[in-house]
Amino acid sequence: MNALNFTQQSSPILDRHWIFLSSSYSLHSLIDLIKTLLNRHQPCTVIHGLTQLNSPFFPDELTRLESAFSGLLKTYYVFGSPTPAYPALDLLESLTNTFPISKLSFLLTDTEEWVDAVIEHLLFLEIPKSQIHLLETIN
Repeated sequence: MNALNFTQQSSPILDRHWIFLSSSYSLHSLIDLIKTLLNRHQPCTVIHGLTQLNSPFFPDELTRLESAFSGLLKTYYVFGSPTPAYPALDLLESLTNTFPISKLSFLLTDTEEWVDAVIEHLLFLEIPKSQIHLLETIN
């Protein structure tokens, strides 16, 4: 997989629909990147995995961004135990059937235990490896 560090990359790939897969522990490091992409009018989808209903996450910020960037940001919350991977896989399949695969880029945080299952499923869905990125986050 390609590792991306958007703090070092001056301009993300244009003409993409960005799909972020994160958890409650990594979303805080993605918010600024999501804002940057939205300000460039690039559509984003966030699949936010939670293992517990009371997991810490940032619904207020995502809700505010969805309102401010109407039509450019959609957030989905998936729950699962011990990981939210399996509910996320069904959602990923739906998204890959909704948008042209050539326009999708997937950004996964590199700290989650469910990343391997998600990558395996994306490859099964015939997403090119060049469109799947592990995002280097600062924790």
